[in-house]
Amino acid sequence: MHIVGILNNRLYLDGGETRMMIGDSPNESFYETNPRLLWVDLSVPFGYSNYTVTSRSKPDTVPSLALGAGFASTRRFFRFGGYYPMNNMSARHLETSPGHTDEVGLTWSYDALSEVWAREPNAGILTGLAAGVSATNPFTNEAYFLGGGQDSWVLQGSPDFYVDGMVSLNMTDASWRNGTVPGPAISGGFLEYLPIGEKGALVSFGGMSFPEGVAGAGSGKPVGLVFFLYPFPEFLPRWPCP
Repeated sequence: MHIVGILNNRLYLDGGETRMMIGDSPNESFYETNPRLLWVDLSVPFGYSNYTVTSRSKPDTVPSLALGAGFASTRRFFRFGGYYPMNNMSARHLETSPGHTDEVGLTWSYDALSEVWAREPNAGILTGLAAGVSATNPFTNEAYFLGGGQDSWVLQGSPDFYVDGMVSLNMTDASWRNGTVPGPAISGGFLEYLPIGEKGALVSFGGMSFPEGVAGAGSGKPVGLVFFLYPFPEFLPRWPCP
Protein backbone atom coordinates (compact mmCIF):
# COMPACT_ATOMS: atom_id res chain seq x y z
CA MET A 1 0.00 0.00 0.00
CA HIS A 2 3.04 2.26 -0.08
CA ILE A 3 3.53 4.83 -2.84
CA VAL A 4 6.66 3.64 -4.61
CA GLY A 5 9.22 5.06 -7.04
CA ILE A 6 12.80 4.24 -8.10
CA LEU A 7 15.16 7.20 -8.50
CA ASN A 8 18.97 7.25 -8.74
CA ASN A 9 19.35 3.66 -7.50
CA ARG A 10 17.03 4.31 -4.57
CA LEU A 11 13.73 2.57 -3.96
CA TYR A 12 11.48 5.19 -2.33
CA LEU A 13 8.55 4.19 -0.13
CA ASP A 14 6.12 6.90 0.94
CA GLY A 15 3.04 6.54 3.09
CA GLY A 16 1.34 3.19 3.44
CA GLU A 17 1.29 1.20 6.67
CA THR A 18 4.04 -0.01 8.99
CA ARG A 19 3.64 -2.96 11.35
CA MET A 20 4.70 -1.94 14.85
CA MET A 21 5.76 -4.69 17.27
CA ILE A 22 4.89 -4.27 20.95
CA GLY A 23 6.48 -7.43 22.32
CA ASP A 24 8.14 -10.61 21.10
CA SER A 25 4.90 -12.25 19.97
CA PRO A 26 3.60 -11.48 16.45
CA ASN A 27 0.16 -11.11 18.04
CA GLU A 28 1.42 -8.14 20.06
CA SER A 29 1.52 -5.68 17.20
CA PHE A 30 -0.51 -3.04 15.44
CA TYR A 31 -0.42 -1.26 12.10
CA GLU A 32 0.33 2.43 11.92
CA THR A 33 0.39 4.83 8.99
CA ASN A 34 3.97 5.48 7.90
CA PRO A 35 4.54 9.26 8.28
CA ARG A 36 8.07 9.29 6.84
CA LEU A 37 9.77 8.92 3.47
CA LEU A 38 11.79 5.69 3.35
CA TRP A 39 14.32 4.43 0.85
CA VAL A 40 16.56 1.44 0.18
CA ASP A 41 19.88 1.87 -1.67
CA LEU A 42 19.69 -0.52 -4.63
CA SER A 43 23.38 -0.04 -5.51
CA VAL A 44 24.38 -1.95 -2.37
CA PRO A 45 23.94 -5.76 -2.29
CA PHE A 46 21.06 -6.73 -0.03
CA GLY A 47 18.96 -9.76 0.79
CA TYR A 48 15.59 -10.65 2.23
CA SER A 49 16.71 -10.04 5.82
CA ASN A 50 19.84 -8.00 5.16
CA TYR A 51 19.11 -4.46 4.00
CA THR A 52 19.21 -0.93 5.35
CA VAL A 53 16.23 1.42 5.29
CA THR A 54 16.92 5.16 5.46
CA SER A 55 14.12 7.45 6.62
CA ARG A 56 13.44 11.16 6.42
CA SER A 57 10.73 13.17 8.14
CA LYS A 58 8.22 15.09 6.02
CA PRO A 59 6.58 18.49 6.52
CA ASP A 60 3.20 18.31 8.25
CA THR A 61 1.58 19.74 5.13
CA VAL A 62 2.53 16.66 3.07
CA PRO A 63 -0.03 13.92 3.78
CA SER A 64 0.94 10.28 4.20
CA LEU A 65 -1.40 8.24 2.01
CA ALA A 66 -1.86 4.72 0.66
CA LEU A 67 -2.61 3.38 -2.83
CA GLY A 68 -1.64 6.58 -4.58
CA ALA A 69 0.75 6.90 -7.52
CA GLY A 70 4.49 7.55 -7.42
CA PHE A 71 6.51 8.67 -10.45
CA ALA A 72 10.30 8.99 -10.56
CA SER A 73 12.03 11.42 -12.91
CA THR A 74 15.75 12.18 -13.23
CA ARG A 75 15.85 14.10 -9.97
CA ARG A 76 12.35 14.36 -8.54
CA PHE A 77 9.90 11.85 -7.11
CA PHE A 78 6.29 12.86 -7.84
CA ARG A 79 3.25 11.75 -5.88
CA PHE A 80 -0.45 11.95 -6.66
CA GLY A 81 -3.63 10.69 -5.01
CA GLY A 82 -4.23 8.03 -2.39
CA TYR A 83 -6.36 7.04 0.59
CA TYR A 84 -6.15 8.81 3.93
CA PRO A 85 -5.42 6.69 7.04
CA MET A 86 -9.00 6.79 8.30
CA ASN A 87 -9.55 3.43 6.54
CA ASN A 88 -6.99 1.76 8.81
CA MET A 89 -9.19 0.71 11.71
CA SER A 90 -6.29 -1.04 13.49
CA ALA A 91 -4.16 2.10 13.61
CA ARG A 92 -3.74 3.98 16.85
CA HIS A 93 -3.96 7.34 15.12
CA LEU A 94 -6.49 7.98 12.38
CA GLU A 95 -6.38 10.97 10.06
CA THR A 96 -9.72 12.05 8.64
CA SER A 97 -9.81 12.68 4.91
CA PRO A 98 -10.14 16.33 3.83
CA GLY A 99 -13.53 17.87 3.20
CA HIS A 100 -12.48 20.09 0.30
CA THR A 101 -11.82 18.90 -3.26
CA ASP A 102 -8.84 21.22 -3.68
CA GLU A 103 -6.97 19.36 -0.92
CA VAL A 104 -7.14 15.86 -2.42
CA GLY A 105 -6.20 16.58 -6.05
CA LEU A 106 -2.72 17.99 -5.45
CA THR A 107 0.56 16.81 -6.95
CA TRP A 108 3.59 16.75 -4.67
CA SER A 109 7.26 16.31 -5.51
CA TYR A 110 10.38 15.41 -3.56
CA ASP A 111 13.74 16.69 -4.80
CA ALA A 112 16.28 13.92 -4.12
CA LEU A 113 19.27 16.30 -4.09
CA SER A 114 17.92 19.08 -1.88
CA GLU A 115 15.58 16.71 0.04
CA VAL A 116 12.79 19.28 -0.22
CA TRP A 117 9.07 18.56 -0.66
CA ALA A 118 7.01 20.94 -2.78
CA ARG A 119 3.48 21.28 -4.07
CA GLU A 120 3.63 21.57 -7.87
CA PRO A 121 1.77 24.73 -8.97
CA ASN A 122 1.84 23.86 -12.70
CA ALA A 123 0.02 20.60 -12.01
CA GLY A 124 -3.16 22.38 -10.93
CA ILE A 125 -5.85 20.48 -9.04
CA LEU A 126 -7.16 17.18 -10.39
CA THR A 127 -9.98 15.02 -9.13
CA GLY A 128 -8.58 13.32 -6.04
CA LEU A 129 -8.33 9.58 -6.77
CA ALA A 130 -6.86 6.39 -5.35
CA ALA A 131 -6.20 2.83 -6.51
CA GLY A 132 -5.69 3.70 -10.17
CA VAL A 133 -2.82 2.16 -12.14
CA SER A 134 0.29 4.12 -13.10
CA ALA A 135 3.49 3.88 -15.12
CA THR A 136 6.38 6.07 -16.30
CA ASN A 137 7.99 6.54 -19.71
CA PRO A 138 11.72 7.34 -19.20
CA PHE A 139 12.22 8.24 -22.87
CA THR A 140 9.73 11.12 -22.88
CA ASN A 141 9.90 11.83 -19.13
CA GLU A 142 6.15 11.29 -18.82
CA ALA A 143 4.01 9.47 -16.30
CA TYR A 144 0.52 8.01 -16.68
CA PHE A 145 -2.40 7.47 -14.28
CA LEU A 146 -5.29 5.33 -15.52
CA GLY A 147 -8.69 4.94 -13.87
CA GLY A 148 -9.01 5.11 -10.10
CA GLY A 149 -11.86 6.08 -7.85
CA GLN A 150 -12.95 8.43 -5.11
CA ASP A 151 -14.78 7.59 -1.90
CA SER A 152 -14.98 8.81 1.69
CA TRP A 153 -11.41 7.60 2.35
CA VAL A 154 -10.23 10.15 -0.22
CA LEU A 155 -12.75 12.96 0.28
CA GLN A 156 -15.17 13.32 3.21
CA GLY A 157 -18.71 12.38 2.28
CA SER A 158 -17.90 11.27 -1.25
CA PRO A 159 -19.83 8.26 -2.61
CA ASP A 160 -17.97 5.48 -4.40
CA PHE A 161 -17.12 7.17 -7.70
CA TYR A 162 -14.99 5.69 -10.48
CA VAL A 163 -13.50 7.42 -13.51
CA ASP A 164 -12.39 6.15 -16.89
CA GLY A 165 -9.73 7.72 -19.07
CA MET A 166 -6.13 8.59 -18.35
CA VAL A 167 -4.07 11.62 -17.43
CA SER A 168 -0.39 12.05 -18.24
CA LEU A 169 2.15 14.05 -16.26
CA ASN A 170 4.95 15.91 -18.04
CA MET A 171 7.65 15.46 -15.41
CA THR A 172 9.81 18.20 -16.94
CA ASP A 173 7.42 21.05 -16.15
CA ALA A 174 5.06 19.10 -13.79
CA SER A 175 1.93 19.71 -15.88
CA TRP A 176 -0.94 17.26 -16.47
CA ARG A 177 -2.99 16.70 -19.59
CA ASN A 178 -6.14 14.68 -20.07
CA GLY A 179 -6.93 12.01 -22.63
CA THR A 180 -9.53 9.48 -23.60
CA VAL A 181 -9.01 5.74 -23.30
CA PRO A 182 -11.67 3.31 -24.54
CA GLY A 183 -13.14 0.98 -21.98
CA PRO A 184 -14.42 1.01 -18.39
CA ALA A 185 -12.93 2.63 -15.30
CA ILE A 186 -10.17 0.52 -13.74
CA SER A 187 -9.34 0.25 -10.05
CA GLY A 188 -6.28 -1.67 -8.89
CA GLY A 189 -4.24 -3.88 -11.15
CA PHE A 190 -1.02 -3.06 -12.97
CA LEU A 191 0.16 -0.70 -15.71
CA GLU A 192 3.53 -0.85 -17.46
CA TYR A 193 5.21 1.04 -20.30
CA LEU A 194 6.94 -1.23 -22.83
CA PRO A 195 9.60 0.22 -25.19
CA ILE A 196 8.37 -1.67 -28.26
CA GLY A 197 7.64 -0.45 -31.79
CA GLU A 198 8.28 3.15 -32.76
CA LYS A 199 6.96 4.84 -29.65
CA GLY A 200 6.19 2.06 -27.21
CA ALA A 201 3.01 0.75 -25.65
CA LEU A 202 1.16 0.69 -22.35
CA VAL A 203 -0.11 -2.62 -20.98
CA SER A 204 -2.75 -2.79 -18.25
CA PHE A 205 -3.48 -6.06 -16.47
CA GLY A 206 -5.77 -7.09 -13.62
CA GLY A 207 -7.81 -5.04 -11.21
CA MET A 208 -11.53 -4.41 -11.31
CA SER A 209 -13.53 -2.54 -13.92
CA PHE A 210 -16.49 -0.33 -13.05
CA PRO A 211 -19.00 1.70 -15.02
CA GLU A 212 -17.96 5.34 -14.96
CA GLY A 213 -19.61 7.35 -12.21
CA VAL A 214 -21.20 6.32 -8.93
CA ALA A 215 -21.17 2.57 -8.44
CA GLY A 216 -22.59 0.36 -5.73
CA ALA A 217 -20.92 -2.52 -3.92
CA GLY A 218 -20.42 -5.59 -6.08
CA SER A 219 -20.64 -3.70 -9.39
CA GLY A 220 -17.01 -4.33 -10.34
CA LYS A 221 -15.80 -7.06 -12.66
CA PRO A 222 -12.29 -8.57 -12.95
CA VAL A 223 -10.16 -7.24 -15.82
CA GLY A 224 -7.79 -9.28 -17.95
CA LEU A 225 -5.14 -7.90 -20.31
CA VAL A 226 -5.59 -4.60 -22.16
CA PHE A 227 -3.01 -3.30 -24.65
CA PHE A 228 -2.75 0.39 -25.59
CA LEU A 229 -0.64 1.83 -28.40
CA TYR A 230 1.41 4.95 -27.72
CA PRO A 231 1.57 8.02 -28.21
CA PHE A 232 -0.84 9.51 -25.75
CA PRO A 233 -3.74 10.11 -26.13
CA GLU A 234 -4.06 8.16 -29.40
CA PHE A 235 -4.75 4.80 -27.79
CA LEU A 236 -6.15 1.76 -29.55
CA PRO A 237 -7.55 -1.10 -27.47
CA ARG A 238 -6.05 -4.54 -28.11
CA TRP A 239 -6.74 -7.93 -26.52
CA PRO A 240 -9.53 -6.75 -24.21
CA CYS A 241 -10.51 -9.39 -21.65
CA PRO A 242 -13.43 -8.04 -19.59
